[in-house]
Amino acid sequence: MQDLIINVKLFEKSGLSLEKFVYLQILVEEIEHDFDYSQFFSVPTNVVLSELERGMYIKVIDDQVFPRQGALDLFGVKQNDTTFEEFWERYHQITGKPKTDKNPAEKHFRRLTKKQKKQALDMIEPYFNSLNDSRYCKKARTYLADKNFQDEYLTEHSKGDDPFLQRS
Repeated sequence: MQDLIINVKLFEKSGLSLEKFVYLQILVEEIEHDFDYSQFFSVPTNVVLSELERGMYIKVIDDQVFPRQGALDLFGVKQNDTTFEEFWERYHQITGKPKTDKNPAEKHFRRLTKKQKKQALDMIEPYFNSLNDSRYCKKARTYLADKNFQDEYLTEHSKGDDPFLQRS
């Protein structure tokens, strides 16, 4: 769990209500939390969300909330996270799969958080190495849509430790 530290000068400069500012900061800085916003704010969460979306700070897609450039700029977040092109090239370099369904793959990639994008990139090799047969390797689009990067994979070392995975 991470502490939320509010920069009062930034809050005043933003012109946002406290509810909107705090919600936006938690979203942009990807602060882990396990509380219900409604118990802390006088305005219902759905109202805060709709006002932030109307103000072009966030985009809501399939009940997921993504910060827009205005929110990133407000908190000084640089967009130096994993790019789709970086993911796309690395996925096909590692898997050897043909580069198909790029646009749908990019749509799934855009819906990921910054942490998920990095995780998707970092887990390509463990995912591919976990396959018993590379013919069953998913297309990049499906890997992203199914969020296979969040799965746990056995490493080559740990496969040898499991008697059920040993081949005779």
